[in-house]
Amino acid sequence: MALEIDIRHEEPEFLKEFARGLPQKPSYNTIYEWCTKGRTNRSGVVVYLEYIALPGGFATSQEAYYRFLEALNW
Repeated sequence: MALEIDIRHEEPEFLKEFARGLPQKPSYNTIYEWCTKGRTNRSGVVVYLEYIALPGGFATSQEAYYRFLEALNW
């Protein structure tokens, strides 16, 4: 089950465009894996990047990315 961003309060960006805007320029596949497979944080909990399926593809938001990074550092 996908963790969905709230498009009423957050500006969605398609994953490919979102990846280009990040400092280390991860690939689309990396961002997609963060959404679907997650990453394990320091406590051993799997954390997922929230996303939403739109007609043009999958999208996430800057706010979701910040929540993802914060959860990874727990």
